[in-house]
Amino acid sequence: MVNKHNYKITDEQFIEMLQETNGKLSLVPKAIYNNYGITYSRQGVHDRAKKFAGELEKIRQADPEYSNKRLMRFFRMMLLRREL
Repeated sequence: MVNKHNYKITDEQFIEMLQETNGKLSLVPKAIYNNYGITYSRQGVHDRAKKFAGELEKIRQADPEYSNKRLMRFFRMMLLRREL
């Protein structure tokens, strides 16, 4: 009989991994595995990140790359409206 371990990370550790990856959810499972040796699915990360929507938004806004992408998206949207 194989012993299955049910390792979990705390909310604080999860937020730390969000910060480490600048809020890029697809990178969080690998960061969790590298730091804690725990496998975590991308869907699991996505579901758990919903609980921390405000924190995730703060992390993403602090990332200049993310902020620039949002700004460019806004400008494109404004240009499209002018063309209509």
